[in-house]
Amino acid sequence: MPIYKAKISNLTVDLNYEEKDKQRLIKLIEVLNNRLEKYKKLNGKISDSKILILVSLELEDKLNDLSLKINKNNIFEENFKNAKKQVKELTSQLVLIKDKINNVTKQNNLKNNNNEILIELIKEINSEVNQIKDQIINSYD
Repeated sequence: MPIYKAKISNLTVDLNYEEKDKQRLIKLIEVLNNRLEKYKKLNGKISDSKILILVSLELEDKLNDLSLKINKNNIFEENFKNAKKQVKELTSQLVLIKDKINNVTKQNNLKNNNNEILIELIKEINSEVNQIKDQIINSYD
C-alpha cells in the first residue's frame, strides 16, 4: 500500500492509502487544512492538539447537523411514501365507488324506464276505463 506524506497544519503525517483513493485523500487534506486556517491566529498561543480538538468539535457539530437533516429527510421520505400509498389506496376506493355509482345509475335508469312503461300502461287502462264509462253512460241516455 502506498504512503502519502501529508502536511496537516504544522504536522507531517504518513498515511497509507489505496491508489484509487489518492485524489480523495488529497482533497480531504486540503479541506482540513482550510478549516485549520481559521485557527491559524491561535498558533503559538495554544497547542496544536487543542487546535485539532477545536476543528474536531466543529466537524462533529457539522456531522451532527447533517445527521439531523438526513433524519428529517428520511422522515419526510417515509411520510411521502405513506402519503403516496394512501393516494393509491384512495384511488382504488374511488374507482370502486365510481363503479358502484355507475351500477346504481344503470339500475335507476332501468327502474325509471319501467316506471315510464307502467305509467303508459296506466294511461292506456285509464283511457279504456274512460271509454267504457262513456259507453255505459251513453247506453243509459
